[in-house]
Amino acid sequence: MLRRIIDADNNCLFNAISYAIERSFNPEQYRQIISSHVMANTHTFTAPILEGKEPSVYSEWILKNTSWGGALELHIFSQYFALQIAAVSIQTLNVHIFGIVKLCVLYNCRKVCIPIGFISFMMEFIMMF
Repeated sequence: MLRRIIDADNNCLFNAISYAIERSFNPEQYRQIISSHVMANTHTFTAPILEGKEPSVYSEWILKNTSWGGALELHIFSQYFALQIAAVSIQTLNVHIFGIVKLCVLYNCRKVCIPIGFISFMMEFIMMF
């Protein structure tokens, strides 16, 4: 298990995923992955799924470093990277799983645990392999 502190700078989710995947911080690349995935799957990612935004509007919005990522983006990352992601609330310890367990068993994919919530304006995440 590995623990890292991530600055709460609107890029925290993208930095956490970036670090978990490639051990570096590259939020712009990971925002682009989300944007491209949404535009490639507009039949799935419609306005009701995208918080009322049309896919093209959402895709531009998520590229801005002032836009926060959340459950939708974790879902997309779990699909894109064939990862099972567990987001754990630091305050309640509730666990939200993204990704299909069966898929991970079949393909022996990695698992990433990302506690969500802020302590002293920082985000923590733990990687489990």
